Amino acid sequence: MKKLILVVGAILLIILFPLFTNNMYQLYLMNRALIHAILATGLVFLTGFAGQISLGQAGFYAIGAYASAYFTVKLGLPIPIGVIAGVVLSVVAGFLLSIPSFKLKAFFLSLVTIAFGQIVWMLVINLTPITGGPSGFFGIPFYSVGNNMLSFGQVFWLFGGLLFLSVFIMYRIKHSHFGRAMLAMNDDEMAVVGGLRHMSGGVVGGIGLTLLPEFLRFGGWENYYLMVTSLIVIVIIIFVPMGLGPILETLLRKVFRIKRSNTKTL
Repeated sequence: MKKLILVVGAILLIILFPLFTNNMYQLYLMNRALIHAILATGLVFLTGFAGQISLGQAGFYAIGAYASAYFTVKLGLPIPIGVIAGVVLSVVAGFLLSIPSFKLKAFFLSLVTIAFGQIVWMLVINLTPITGGPSGFFGIPFYSVGNNMLSFGQVFWLFGGLLFLSVFIMYRIKHSHFGRAMLAMNDDEMAVVGGLRHMSGGVVGGIGLTLLPEFLRFGGWENYYLMVTSLIVIVIIIFVPMGLGPILETLLRKVFRIKRSNTKTL
């Protein structure tokens, strides 16, 4: 019951946030944070649960994003169709990459995925007619339903819903027979790295690293973002080797007096 209250509280927080601010930049920033949280939970799912060190998420993200923009702007497809086409193309890229790397493990797999990410980055920079090159892709239409363009607040609700859906799907997979097989494979192949088995840690990391530059900007430290981020990572690895996920879950359990279940993590 208390877990249900916790979930409902998180949902209400997402629902109410756009109602308490009219600042478009704040909403834009939070929309980016939710996207990064989705990406981070995906990384936690693959690396933390299955034990596969894949560093190519940004490449798949870029393929889906640029493909969606191209299909929508250049080919004139509706936004939902363009997004679906981008997802399909990203999945196809993942399938093709899995063929040569299927039997690779640990750091060999990480090297392949790093190389893949670099190849995608080079293509993005050099395929100017398709991607816009270093200048970026312009003319992307804003989200709309029919003839009604969504506000930043409505987009925030959309991304928040997608984040909850992503976490829910990964949670269900984790507690299925397939998920238990993934965990068994992980235990056989590698040690658990700080917080990688906690999807809540992925959400905190994705949102936190998105908002960190803004906090630094207020103190005039925006030019030192990479240095501060690196120091934070080093401190967490040394002093909190299990990551922020367990700390967050323990704190929430104490606040809502939720007893620890037999399952290890969320």
